[in-house]
Amino acid sequence: MLHYMQAGGVFMWPIFCLAIIALAIALEKIYYYSFISRDSTTKFKLELTNLIGNCDEDEVINFCKHYKNPLAKATIKSLNFSKNDCNLDKDELKYNIEVAIDDEISGFEKGSWVLGICVGAAPQLGLLGTIVGMIKSFGALGELEGASVVADGISQALYTTAFGLLVAIPVLVIHVVIGKKNDSLIKDLDRLEMLLIKRFKKQ
Repeated sequence: MLHYMQAGGVFMWPIFCLAIIALAIALEKIYYYSFISRDSTTKFKLELTNLIGNCDEDEVINFCKHYKNPLAKATIKSLNFSKNDCNLDKDELKYNIEVAIDDEISGFEKGSWVLGICVGAAPQLGLLGTIVGMIKSFGALGELEGASVVADGISQALYTTAFGLLVAIPVLVIHVVIGKKNDSLIKDLDRLEMLLIKRFKKQ
């Protein structure tokens, strides 16, 4: 591994750093969504929907306290707003629900944009390494240097291109999968928002 890093030149190291960053974020997201999938089952969603439509705030909050997923957290925050301040009008309650939902969305989307940067930056750094390697090769040809210098420049160009793509392609797949998971969770939170607003309109 170290041999390839040295042969690829200086641009191999920032690509390697991007790979480490992307791996750390990917592992954190995998852990997070594996937890969410266990904590936010279809049964939980159906029961929460039923409670929001038919039970008082305390009963809904007590149910949600047993869960740590974004739907439960947003529900607790939203219902606490109405419990703690009975003078809030419908528009203020709606705004507070939106704030609670947005807080949860910001929480689970954290770090996703970094994966997007890694996807874009890794092949670009690889391309930059390719250009530098080819410049080195052509410079060696122009100065009639040995074949080994030319070969080093070409190998540097190929190594950085390959490594950049090797990092970017799996990170792109991970980025897309996480994006789909985020979208699914956002849809669930949007449905929750409508349920809570409908509940407050009845009051």
